Amino acid sequence: MERLDLKIPENLKKIYEMYPLLEKSVHVTPLNVRVEDGETEKAKERIEKFQRTLERRVYRNAKNSKKFNGTKKHNTRATREATEAEKRKYRNAKSLLGKIRINLRMRLLQYGLPSVKAAHLSVLGATIGKDVMITHGNTIDPIFPEKITMDDNSIIGMGSVIFTHELLDGELRVGDVHIGKNVLICSGALILPGLSIGDNSIVSPGILASDVDKNTFAIGMPESIRYPFEARDKMKDLKKRELEKTPYTLDDWRKFRDPIAALLNNILLEIQRSPRIPQEVRKEILRLVGVKIGKNVVVEPNVNFDGWYPELIEIGDNSVIKKHSVLATHEGIVGGFRKGKIKIGENVMISPGAGLLPGIEIKDNAEILPYAFVASDIKEGIQVEGIPARKIGEAFNLEEFTDQFFSYSRNVWDEIQKNKDQNKKDEEV
Repeated sequence: MERLDLKIPENLKKIYEMYPLLEKSVHVTPLNVRVEDGETEKAKERIEKFQRTLERRVYRNAKNSKKFNGTKKHNTRATREATEAEKRKYRNAKSLLGKIRINLRMRLLQYGLPSVKAAHLSVLGATIGKDVMITHGNTIDPIFPEKITMDDNSIIGMGSVIFTHELLDGELRVGDVHIGKNVLICSGALILPGLSIGDNSIVSPGILASDVDKNTFAIGMPESIRYPFEARDKMKDLKKRELEKTPYTLDDWRKFRDPIAALLNNILLEIQRSPRIPQEVRKEILRLVGVKIGKNVVVEPNVNFDGWYPELIEIGDNSVIKKHSVLATHEGIVGGFRKGKIKIGENVMISPGAGLLPGIEIKDNAEILPYAFVASDIKEGIQVEGIPARKIGEAFNLEEFTDQFFSYSRNVWDEIQKNKDQNKKDEEV
């Protein structure tokens, strides 16, 4: 279903000019938030500041990358001017038949089965390794897919975006994207052309505009943070998100969820996103798929609810869920699949572009400001902002965030591999 109320935010026009296929994406919702979507002056201020910062940094990164034309320096990408053949291919994609072909490719890569998507990308020229999982709602460059490499056991999370071309001040530029082994691209991440992501790394939501070394946790723009897993000296005694670990991996998705039920859930959840659906009808659709909704709750259009476990979401009385927010009750990592409840208390405001991870509780009267990424419980009556979400004025503790985000010790990839090996042994028995 097309997003009927999509209007490009004024502060992000340059990004949409550089990456016009963003208009065709279905889950890059934070980039669709408009200043007027904010409920309060504080929220509107946050949206405008975030967008202006993001646009400025993305454009500056592209300009700096152009200076080196295919080689990489610090915080730049290996992009180059397109060849004449590549320019001709791009022009053909803009013809009537070309647009039909490109739109068909995009829809197959957004809504097809994971195995079909991987095979389709291979046919289009991409290099795809073994056991690559491409989930729902992705936008993967349909014009230059041959410039994409995905190594073994990598996961491309729901709604993530991968581009291998850009238009910089009208000039077509291209760049290869290499995703290493055992990489997790989280839901909502946007990978720009000319990047390499090292083995065993995790990329969180945001716009990735520089390389990621192996064994690294990366947060994209505007924060632009890199954190080596090996840098941790000890495990901190922190409250973890309450997640239920399952014996499955994402490759086993047919075992832990009936495909027909999942398909029906996703169809209904797509329908409720439409601005043409009345508020009371939207809430009845959400109740039908299992979401628990209290009295006087408002759910705006274009809210993304988890299609696999919507029944794990609970929204308290008088709470408001603003447009372009995301509520996820499951997460897939390399070698594991976990799910967890999202409990939203009473009189809670979830602002536009906010993201909620599984296994968290937001207490009464709290406000989640725009673009906040909630990876831990939120106390009663406070405002939180940022990636990750934290109380306004508090410093960002990255080590604490990774503990809460992963609920793993410092040897995160050792534990993931151990879990994966144990699953194989259990299957053999």
